Amino acid sequence: MNLRTNLIILLLASVLLFPACSPDRSLADELEKKADMIVASDGTGDFTKVMDAIHAAPDNAPEPVVIFIRNGIYHEKIIVPNQKPNLVFIGEHADSTILTFDDRSHYTRELNTFTSHSVRVDASNITFINLTIQNPARGSQAVALHGNGDRQTFVHCRITGWQDTYYSDMRSRNYFLDCYIEGATDFIFGFGVSLFDSCHIHSLGNYVTAASTPQHYQFGQVFRNCRFDTPPEAEKFTLGRPWFDYARTVLLHCTESEKLVPQGWGAWGGRESTCFYREYQCYGPGSDTTGYGSFRKQLSDEEAAQYTIENIFGAANFPPGDDDYLVYHRKRFVNHKNEPYLEDIVFRADGDWPVKPTENWVPDIASNPLYRLVKQHTLKFIDSAAD
Repeated sequence: MNLRTNLIILLLASVLLFPACSPDRSLADELEKKADMIVASDGTGDFTKVMDAIHAAPDNAPEPVVIFIRNGIYHEKIIVPNQKPNLVFIGEHADSTILTFDDRSHYTRELNTFTSHSVRVDASNITFINLTIQNPARGSQAVALHGNGDRQTFVHCRITGWQDTYYSDMRSRNYFLDCYIEGATDFIFGFGVSLFDSCHIHSLGNYVTAASTPQHYQFGQVFRNCRFDTPPEAEKFTLGRPWFDYARTVLLHCTESEKLVPQGWGAWGGRESTCFYREYQCYGPGSDTTGYGSFRKQLSDEEAAQYTIENIFGAANFPPGDDDYLVYHRKRFVNHKNEPYLEDIVFRADGDWPVKPTENWVPDIASNPLYRLVKQHTLKFIDSAAD
């Protein structure tokens, strides 16, 4: 056979093996079939705004309600209220389905850290897949994602901001799988129990985490198989500093770039003496702890074995009683000098405190058909994301 014949055969084979269709369009077609509601900014769906779809969803739905969001920029302040559990938000493309708002804290009762969110999720059993949640504001605290409810899952999502990108409230359990999270200062912070599994943590400088874990919680912020890095132009970054006294943040099997400060963690108001910062079998140029053993403490093998998803999200992590709220409320928020209104608004989700978890939780992403669809049609944010 001559060269031309060989090329024709190769071309025909490629058409048969790799049909000439857009992977994103194919994914969208499949997702639309499985959706209960479709949001499209161009008017081709059931709604043009995400909040309209949330309002239309049934209250206290016993089964998942799937809201498919087509590509577009949705500039709206989104709140998923307590009475809307079991909603599943899935985007057409993680880069092109964008939920955004640009509020930032002005240190007033109306607009502050805890009201600056682009997306606030008060309800439990909520899932976000394959979309971007962002807050592009600069100059003060500007939360992109505010998690109040329990059992919230984020898969293959981009969550981006500058200061205070992601906030987790007390008594919340949140699972992140194959997500890209970006910010500059304290951009993963709060009281909740969060597991970041195979995520890309992209620091624009300063502090990555600012945990405020209640004293008697065994687990707080946990990063497993994640990559911590910066853009080339960024300055050095620090893994975290303790917002409250007993902050707990642990890294297991994570990649740490050369821009990580040698001491790894930062001090804040003396609270570093009571916080729990640990690493375990991390690697990369930033993982060298030589000379910093007293500050960059490592988990023992026995301690690391406790960091299973069953233990991290187990109900036993939440001791009985209200000490987790009351101690910190009295100590840090009542008579707060700079933001006196905090004693009225912090820890409130639709006017009340979130309920303490009483049942174990193990997120089951692998069996979710929507996740399996996305996985077939998209690339992971980092190579170590779960198969």
